[in-house]
Amino acid sequence: MKIGIALTTNLDIERSSWIEEISTLLKKYFEEMHYGENLKDLILGIICVETRFDFFLKERKPKYYHGKRKIVGHDITIEVENALEYDVKLNYDRMRGLDKIEFKREILNTLLASTEKIRTIKSITDFDLEKFQSDFSLLLKLVL
Repeated sequence: MKIGIALTTNLDIERSSWIEEISTLLKKYFEEMHYGENLKDLILGIICVETRFDFFLKERKPKYYHGKRKIVGHDITIEVENALEYDVKLNYDRMRGLDKIEFKREILNTLLASTEKIRTIKSITDFDLEKFQSDFSLLLKLVL
């Protein structure tokens, strides 16, 4: 399974790099795992901006792409197959006050909880969500 993070933030460079570390970790951890044919790619949008910008950046609802497709974003095009993309929104003031371990724990726990959104997609019938969540929980124990 391929997992990627799309980041929209005005956090400092250090905290943004922590999110990049999480993205790399998720990509490597899940790349050899397979949970079913209906969901092969998962694109997780993380929004963490100052309150004054909240109005402009709303959490998007889950969007499922059946089959192969190209998604064009800001200066990037990615190829996906049976992909789901959705956003999670983090509290900027809370996140900027956390140390590195707490910060990563908060993001990973938020992402794990957000996987429940997969259940809302009726087209995803061949996907072992419980095994995926179990593996995700194991990752949390291994790294935190």
